[in-house]
Amino acid sequence: MRGLAEFIMRGRWQALGIAVLGSGSVLFGWISAAAIALVTLRKGTASGGWLVLWALLPAVIITAMTGDTGSAMLLLGAYGLAVVLRESVSLSLAVMASVPLALVSGLALTLLFSLLCPLHAALIARRYDPTQPRRWYCRAWVPVGLYLLLMGLILGTRTYLYEPYSVPSASMYPGLREGDLFIAQKWGFAHRSLFGLRLPGSGHVDTARLRRGQVYVFYPPGHEVLYVKRLMALPGDIIALTPDGVVINGQTLPRTELLSGAGLHVYREDNGPQSYRIQQLDDAPPSAVRTFKVPAGHYFFLGDNRDNSNDSRYFGSVPADQIVGELIWQGSE
Repeated sequence: MRGLAEFIMRGRWQALGIAVLGSGSVLFGWISAAAIALVTLRKGTASGGWLVLWALLPAVIITAMTGDTGSAMLLLGAYGLAVVLRESVSLSLAVMASVPLALVSGLALTLLFSLLCPLHAALIARRYDPTQPRRWYCRAWVPVGLYLLLMGLILGTRTYLYEPYSVPSASMYPGLREGDLFIAQKWGFAHRSLFGLRLPGSGHVDTARLRRGQVYVFYPPGHEVLYVKRLMALPGDIIALTPDGVVINGQTLPRTELLSGAGLHVYREDNGPQSYRIQQLDDAPPSAVRTFKVPAGHYFFLGDNRDNSNDSRYFGSVPADQIVGELIWQGSE
């Protein structure tokens, strides 16, 4: 950290590079906040303000893409508390100033880092001696190289191995609630995506990983938005949706009623080795029996909230090369 601080203090462009690169990543936003606080304490509020304006550009882009304001709030909070600390030279006043930040942001983590970054920066600024020779780890290529390496690892992991998602709707209730976080395993699947965006190229489809009753992330035919649904039928299966339940290849899936009341029914449904909960509404309009033949190389998906789900009943079976990954962990149940 000392080497990074010495690099930041060598000039405006070094500080700008660290601040902008750090704010462009949710994981490394605290580095950008620390750089802004250090420059503010060492060189003044004007220099720190110039830096925070540039650093906010990638933070605003992150907010527009994900809806998460944490990066921007962290940068503004660190700058604001650094200004208070510089002008007042009072730790107690800086701590009190952090309370409005917490009320505005609602994020305890933002409060913690916004307070720690300027305090740590104040300690580094007090001990910094510009007459000392630079160490090897203060060279420009070290922080830039480490940043690129870490970002490469993160992007590679999210593209080819694992990626976190959030449930966009209530179509998988009660097993997955709207807004729940989950992680999908992507290796073994052909489709490539990153942050919900399609990427060119595809890999080998491990069809053995596609199992009835498991939850997957995929792009439906004709859609550019990722869906998360439960796989119900495999290529060649005949699936029928009846008032009494789901019938696959002439066999009705066993289900047990768990809850009845308030206009809905919750069942435990068994599809092979998988057991999960589904929900049906009393006031849902009656529907005729619908039968589907799953084409070769395609898969049939349903939402667990059977009367409130846009799934293969409407957009058809999903090609194997449109499946992005398999749910392996969920934040709540």
